[in-house]
Amino acid sequence: MGQGSPDGSSLVSIPGWSRIEQSNVLQYSDSEQVDRISLHDPGPANRGKNYFSGGSSDSTLDILEQIIDVSSLAEQINK
Repeated sequence: MGQGSPDGSSLVSIPGWSRIEQSNVLQYSDSEQVDRISLHDPGPANRGKNYFSGGSSDSTLDILEQIIDVSSLAEQINK
């Protein structure tokens, strides 16, 4: 979901996720760029449009967090 950054130069909103530092979502590259994952690189056929990126190289901590309430499934989980 959401629009990935086309080149990584700007942080984009990541729906449903909380960000610490510079973690980001990038669009897959249409070409073979050394610093980007391409649509032509190995991976699943239905990989979507974006991928998670660790952010800038000068950051010591890049974290994405997603909290999902599964309490309604507690009975099934505890089996």
